[in-house]
Amino acid sequence: MALFSGRKQARAENALRQAELVAAGPAPWRAGREARRAVEHCAAVFGPGAEATARARALVARALRSAGDFDGAEAELRSALAAVEPDGASDGTLRGELAVVLELGGRAAEAEQEARRVLAAGHGTWETRQWLAISVGSSGRHREAAELFAEAAGHARGLPDGETYSCKLRSDRLAQLVLLGRFAEVDEEAVELRARAARLSGPTGLLVPVAVDNNRALGLVLRGRPGEAERLLLGGLRAVGGRGRVAVVLQINLSRTLLALGRVAEAADAVAAARMLTGGVQALPAHDRTALAHAEAAVLLARDELAAAERQARTTLPHLAPAHHRALELRTLLGTAELRRGAGSDTLTAVLADWRTHFGPDHHGAAAARAALADAGGRPRA
Repeated sequence: MALFSGRKQARAENALRQAELVAAGPAPWRAGREARRAVEHCAAVFGPGAEATARARALVARALRSAGDFDGAEAELRSALAAVEPDGASDGTLRGELAVVLELGGRAAEAEQEARRVLAAGHGTWETRQWLAISVGSSGRHREAAELFAEAAGHARGLPDGETYSCKLRSDRLAQLVLLGRFAEVDEEAVELRARAARLSGPTGLLVPVAVDNNRALGLVLRGRPGEAERLLLGGLRAVGGRGRVAVVLQINLSRTLLALGRVAEAADAVAAARMLTGGVQALPAHDRTALAHAEAAVLLARDELAAAERQARTTLPHLAPAHHRALELRTLLGTAELRRGAGSDTLTAVLADWRTHFGPDHHGAAAARAALADAGGRPRA
């Protein structure tokens, strides 16, 4: 009997290892079948609330979210959570994955709550800290997000492969610094981060420099240097082969750059390229969906298609936290379109006040709102 039990345990452990190998491979959405097999074996041998079973169920959910089925992944995780001890190790494994699913689906406040619960129970990983920082940034608290990314990078540095994780987290922090308009820090951090990334191997060694240059490019556009930004973005597209989620983001920022250069038709082409590329991305996060919608609205505004630009902005705004940088950009765009068609300056005046409140009077967003009012003959109210 002991021999038979040992064989069953070995089969369960092998099934879990196989599922984890497939999940870590180039096509993680294909891991669902292996993961469900691991759940079946682990639940039978170790019990439905065991750590091994929870790991297998988290892999099922990860396969679902890699395939873009965020609702299915959430349902799987919540079902699994009902079988484990609250705030135990298994609970932490499942809730850490739930935080990712919720953030990707555009539910940042809930994602933050789950990540904080995992960390409070002492079960958080560097990835839990990463997704906490991401969800805080998605909630529009960009300064706090920058601090959390820095803390997470420091935590990751002491782990095996810590330099890889740390570089990724510092790259994520760079994006928050750009939105905050802390461009001197961006420039300094980018040089160091690129030097560190040059020592990395594998996908991270490729993607971190591209992400750094993407963030630098956005910062260059926001401070009026789009020519330099275009060169960085085109280099990034060449590096990633013009495919995948990273290429979507690069095309979105390229469209912004081309608009700043007055090349509206090319900007529209970049937006169209980004939209086409999304068809090949299994799971496009809510953050990228709103970025693409904003890019489309900006092209419509540049073409003087005011009603269409307004519709796009109004449709996208409910998916963003009110204090998020992109929400204020969209409101600036909306107010500009309204003012151009003679609907008054109330929206622009209100968003200028919010730029000042959340980012400061000297921030590039506040300057853009003031310029929009001045260009259209409006006057900001005190």
